[in-house]
Amino acid sequence: VCRSCASSANAVCPGGFYRVGECGGTSSEYQCLSTTTTTLTTSTVSSSTMSTSSTTSTVSSSTETTITTITHTDTTSTQTSSTGTITSSTTVSSVTTSSTMTSTTSTTRTCQRIVCPGGQFRTGSCAGLTSTYRCNPCSNSTCATDQYRTGACGGVTDGYQCNACDNVTCAANEYRTGSCAGTNNGYVCNTCTPPTCTATQYLVGSCGGTSNTYACVECSSHASSNCSVGGTYRVGMCGSGVSTYACEQCSAAPNYSCNSGSYRTGTCSGSVSNYRCVACASLASFRCSAGTYRVGSCGGTSVSYRCQSCGLAPNANCTGSQYRSGVCGGASVGYLSRYQCNDCSSHPSNQCEAGYYRAGSCGAGTSTFDCVTCAGATNSTCPAGTYRTGVCGPTTGNAY
Repeated sequence: VCRSCASSANAVCPGGFYRVGECGGTSSEYQCLSTTTTTLTTSTVSSSTMSTSSTTSTVSSSTETTITTITHTDTTSTQTSSTGTITSSTTVSSVTTSSTMTSTTSTTRTCQRIVCPGGQFRTGSCAGLTSTYRCNPCSNSTCATDQYRTGACGGVTDGYQCNACDNVTCAANEYRTGSCAGTNNGYVCNTCTPPTCTATQYLVGSCGGTSNTYACVECSSHASSNCSVGGTYRVGMCGSGVSTYACEQCSAAPNYSCNSGSYRTGTCSGSVSNYRCVACASLASFRCSAGTYRVGSCGGTSVSYRCQSCGLAPNANCTGSQYRSGVCGGASVGYLSRYQCNDCSSHPSNQCEAGYYRAGSCGAGTSTFDCVTCAGATNSTCPAGTYRTGVCGPTTGNAY
């Protein structure tokens, strides 16, 4: 609550008293003082006979001197008569005396505030009837942030000083501890030295400014130690103070997509992705034994290879007017079946060129068609004493 100084105690002193002290801030120190003793000393010396006159002169405001002149007259008379002469004479003598009346007024007063309270210093003086003593708040009692106070304040000395704190800003790779305020200049710059972490720990925190939060934390507690979001897995390493753990999408993992002729094995989740691309040709079921061929597929994330008898292969059995071409099984065809059924009329040896005839047969899946030179045909050369009849050609065959 703020109150008016005019209404505080001793704001108005009674007659014969006067006020000292101050009022303001958080206190009122008004006092009414007045002890007045007046001593009057009067000394009068006077002598008068006959006639007296007086003159008053003011010597000072505190002393009055009365000068008294006393005139004494002696008269001698001479009278002449018939018997003689009578002589009369008068002698006047003056004696001047002075009477001094001194009026002394003494005021007895004790000087107040000779010692000011803590946090204040005194100005002014106190002498005679006047006291100008005043207690004043010390300058620089409170310093700004990052400043501290030196010096002294008390008595008649106002000697506080505000000084910039040392080590307000520390160098790179340092952090600040301590405090600097009041009369304490206690900031200290410390080297940022991280702790030594074990093979299963990584370093967290930072160091600089006013803090050092370096600490070793177990790798198992890392946020990415075990990725829990579906379709993600952990990458990176952790230990000896370093962690590069992070959660990444399995779709970005190595071997997520395999090349043609291979398929993907393994899993991806949590803390590991062990995807691996395997060549389909490396499978045991890729190479089938004689008389069998490979069926099924291999690719993506699955393989369904198996070996099957060539007798069950497509086109293993052709119609009466067809012959089968191709092979089934074996490395030359990738252990597959390449059987095909073809019309005998389309056999390369179904029509032979001039000078050749067609031999063999075709049908029911087999063909022995072949073009044979007539010069080597049976009866192309007859023994001595015989001759050859018939013809040999592409359409007639060998009729020798």
